[in-house]
Amino acid sequence: MADSKHSLPVAPNLLRRNFTPAAPNQVWAADPTSLWTDEDRPYLAVVRDPFNRKIVGWSIQSHMTADMVIDALTMACFRPGRRRG
Repeated sequence: MADSKHSLPVAPNLLRRNFTPAAPNQVWAADPTSLWTDEDRPYLAVVRDPFNRKIVGWSIQSHMTADMVIDALTMACFRPGRRRG
C-alpha cells in the first residue's frame, strides 16, 4: 500500500483508470516488485502495454533502484520494431 501522507510531489493521474487504450504504445504501465527464490531476492521492473498486454521492457537487478526502472523504460523506448510517435 502506498503512503500518501507525505510532502513530496505526486504525479497527476492522467489515465483516470482508463486502462483500455485504442492502439498500442499510447499507454504503458510499470511495476517494480521483488521475487522470492531459494538463493536470493532479486527485483524486477516490468513495463507493459495494456492495449495488447505485451511486456515491452524489463530489468532485473539485485537491489530496487531508480536505475532498474529507468533500464526497463529505456528497453521499452528503444526496442526493435517500435514505431515512433
